[in-house]
Order: sequence, then C-alpha cells, then structure tokens
Amino acid sequence: MDTNSKPLVSVLTPCYNTGRYIHRLLDSVIMQDYPRIQMIVVDDGSTDGSADIIKSYVPLFHGKGYTLEYYRQENAGQSSAINRGLKKVRGEYLLWPDSDDFYRDDDTISLLVETLRALPGDYAMARTWINYLDENSLDVIGVDGPDKGESEFENCLFARNFCFPPGGVIVDFEKLREATSLEIYCDRNAGQNWQLYLPILFKYKCRTIPQAKYNVLSRADSHSRGRYKSPEELIAKTNSYENTILVTLDGIKGLSSTKKEEYKKAIRKKYAGERFAVAMSSGDRRMILKYKAELKSLGLSLDKRDAVKCSLAALHLLGLARRINAFTKARP
Repeated sequence: MDTNSKPLVSVLTPCYNTGRYIHRLLDSVIMQDYPRIQMIVVDDGSTDGSADIIKSYVPLFHGKGYTLEYYRQENAGQSSAINRGLKKVRGEYLLWPDSDDFYRDDDTISLLVETLRALPGDYAMARTWINYLDENSLDVIGVDGPDKGESEFENCLFARNFCFPPGGVIVDFEKLREATSLEIYCDRNAGQNWQLYLPILFKYKCRTIPQAKYNVLSRADSHSRGRYKSPEELIAKTNSYENTILVTLDGIKGLSSTKKEEYKKAIRKKYAGERFAVAMSSGDRRMILKYKAELKSLGLSLDKRDAVKCSLAALHLLGLARRINAFTKARP
C-alpha cells in the first residue's frame, strides 16, 4: 500500500522542564514503523533547555519523513498546553503521550492505528497496556493492564480501575472534535486526561490491546504522579480534580440533566471523602472539623472509628490519643 494512503497520525505532547527525559520520547517516535506522523510539542514555559533539545530533533524527523512542530507558551499547565496543541492537529488519529514517557516498540503506533481502523463506528479509542519503569534504572517495576471492558466512561469518571497514562491511547480525532469542539477546561493542577477521556468515552467504546507497548517513567517529582507533601497541597489537588470533572461533565454533549446531576452528586461525595481522609491524616483539628461538616452537608456519615477521632479533635485531644496509641504499640 502506498504510504501516502495511510491516515496521518498526530502525536501531541505538553512539555515542562523535562529536558532530561524528552529525548526518549522523541527517539521512540522516530523509530516507529508507521509512515505518516505529525509530532507537536507545546512547551509550557520550560527553563531547563528543553527547547534546544526538541528543536535539535526537527531535521531528524524530517529525515524520517515526519514533521516536528515546536510551540512555546508562558507557563499555564499541561491542560493549557494540550488545549493549544489541539488546534494544530492535522491527523485523523491522535495520541497525547507525556513528555517523560516513551513507546516501547517500533510498531506501537501501527498496532494502535490498525486496531482502531478495524473497529466498527461505535468505537473511538484503542489502548495498550503500559509498563512502569524505575526512573533511574529503567527496569520494569510494574505493568498496568486495563480491563477489557469496552464501556469505560464510569470507570474513568470515578477513577475506578482505569488506566490514566495517555501514551498508550489513540483516539479518532474527528470524534474527539465532535465531543469536545477542541476546547477543554484548563486547570494547571489537574492535567488534561479527564477533559479528553470523558467526553469521548461517554459516547464511544474503547478497545484494549493486551500487550504492554508503552513505558511510563515512575518519577517522584512528576506532575501527575509526584508526591504532594503538605495536607494543604493535597487538598488543593483534590479540589482541582473535583472541579475539573464537574466542569467537564457540564460540557458533555448528550448527557441528560438528570444523569449529570446524579454523577455530579457522586463526584462531590467522592472528593469530600478524600478531603476528609487528608484531614484525618494531618491531625489538624480545624481541618478535620471543616471536612467533617462538608461530609455532613452531603448526607454522609462517619464510621465509628472516625467519629471517635473527630470527637477527640473537637476536644483538642487527638494528638494525645495518637501519642498514647503509639506508646501502647511500642510496648513489648
């Protein structure tokens, strides 16, 4: 088959200070056996020399018959970078890998394209399993094999056994355009995956390829998988997740108002529970009582153990109770 008859595939990547890692992704795209690729990198205000590294690959991409487009913006977060990059996509299919991850095999994109093209019209997404790699040794430390379930909207919505890293995912771009109008909600603390997954998974099915064809670097300081140190940071992250999902639900075409309110109520309860869990872990009395009140306002009740801890917190005795508990455990 003439390679020009193959559909163009666009690979869109947001980048922020990943100069140490992005060469792996770029190398893994160049090694693909698929003949027609448009690569778009949107630099979200990097200060580490990422721009020079990315630009040095432009002639290498051209030599392969691919294109590599570099765009820069002031730092506004990954979702903003993706939102900008969506307007530059020319391909029939879209992949949006993170800049510190990379394709494992040279046939990954071919396999994804061939799989999705062969599916009936009620599918808009195909995905592979992924490998998690140690950031230093690059050894495989885990494999995430998403279920073969093909109606994944609610699993994604509630983060219920759903594989979020996007590099092993391909979508039909025209169906994504129809579902999102290529305008997603932007929040620097919430990434971009819910905004892309939810609208398309509401209407279309997803096919899973049970092969680990994409590598995810397990980095302690990454945006999506990084460690948030303080309770306040964790609460802010939780708030961003909740708000991003609620806004995205509001924009989903064809979702009835009744079902939308049902989902939004469930999401509010889910993240209220997560905020309360953070508060309980912190031991901060004011935070505990604040998020206990939030649970109550949503009609949620505490189990007996949490109720006792809240009572102690109200009496300023939670720290004492913890010390007594630790002392008791330490005794022979």
